[in-house]
Amino acid sequence: MPSNTAVEELRVSDHEAGPYGIVTGPDGALWYTMVYAGRIGRITREGAISRYELPTPSSEPHGITLGPDGALWIALETGRLARLRPPR
Repeated sequence: MPSNTAVEELRVSDHEAGPYGIVTGPDGALWYTMVYAGRIGRITREGAISRYELPTPSSEPHGITLGPDGALWIALETGRLARLRPPR
């Protein structure tokens, strides 16, 4: 590893939430799933963290991707998909 490489860890809003999938959203922020909390998290380029509740708290969101419609699509362990349109 080059000597000028550094790894920084960021604390999510709930340390037991189980962050899993992560993707860059259309707003340039990083979006991630919080498996055990049933939420979606967002980190801006400035480091501000926010979270979004899913309609089914025990849905266990895993995968997350940016769709061609500009929305974030989340795979849920309940056998469903969730669609989140990021704020602009």
